Amino acid sequence: MAKWAFTQLHVPKDGYILDIGCGGYNVRRLLEASPNGKVVGFDISEESVRKAKKINKKEIGKRCRIQQGSVEKMPFQDGKFDFVTAV
Repeated sequence: MAKWAFTQLHVPKDGYILDIGCGGYNVRRLLEASPNGKVVGFDISEESVRKAKKINKKEIGKRCRIQQGSVEKMPFQDGKFDFVTAV
């Protein structure tokens, strides 16, 4: 389903992107779709965060950051991101 969803998205090539509920592979897809962009993966699950970090380890600290937390208390300012996904 996520692969299909990505065929419907118009990901900015150089945007600042947030992926809510990141399991890892969608972060990778976003990094590929936005070659000059930066992606933040955000998930409440410790296991999902660990998996996302492992899958995207080459880009962590460069174009990617993975963070654990709840969407009820997201630590981001309004308008910070150019593009947000929650697939």
